Amino acid sequence: MTLCFASAQTTDNMLWTAVQVQKDVTKKLMLSLDVEARFDQNVSRLRSAFGQFEIYWKFNKYLATSIDYRYGGKQSEKLSEFSKGHRLSFFVYGKYKYKRFTLSDRIGYFNQYLVNALADKVNPQKYFRNKTQLKYELTRKLAPFVYFEFFYRVSGNKQEVDQNRFAGGFDFDFNKKHNVKLQYIYLTDVNVKIKNKDIRNIISAGYTFKF
Repeated sequence: MTLCFASAQTTDNMLWTAVQVQKDVTKKLMLSLDVEARFDQNVSRLRSAFGQFEIYWKFNKYLATSIDYRYGGKQSEKLSEFSKGHRLSFFVYGKYKYKRFTLSDRIGYFNQYLVNALADKVNPQKYFRNKTQLKYELTRKLAPFVYFEFFYRVSGNKQEVDQNRFAGGFDFDFNKKHNVKLQYIYLTDVNVKIKNKDIRNIISAGYTFKF
């Protein structure tokens, strides 16, 4: 039974890379632009690539909100080219800092429209997502963190959680302008049949430049 259970699932090792540029317009308003490339099939194929523009507004040290637009493409097993898509997301952020610990939560909603989606796919795709994170300021430059995030699908015939992410990593600030984030993400599908279940081991590396 254990062998049958394992063989019915799909496991993949992936690499996510990102480069981001941020600009503080005021003390409360920040703009950012980032480009990402994600590789799957044991890091042998470009799975998706996209650019994203975000407007971030901080109300106070506890609450903030943002809106972002994403455009890019994702490789489909059934199509010879990328499935291009538009995504619009809204987020609300809350955080509380105690000594060196910071507990934060990000809840959001996104609507994604695929330009050339397959006929059997729900389009647009609509999701709520929630990410809860705990970060520890080990030094002034280095901060390890762990988080959990789930995705709740609100489009289609069934409204349910269909993906979970468990992650751990660290932020490293070289100085006020340069930051690197490295993390490991364990991503798994939920509420699906075993034969359709995907498990992904992801190494994510990101660089941010602030000016």
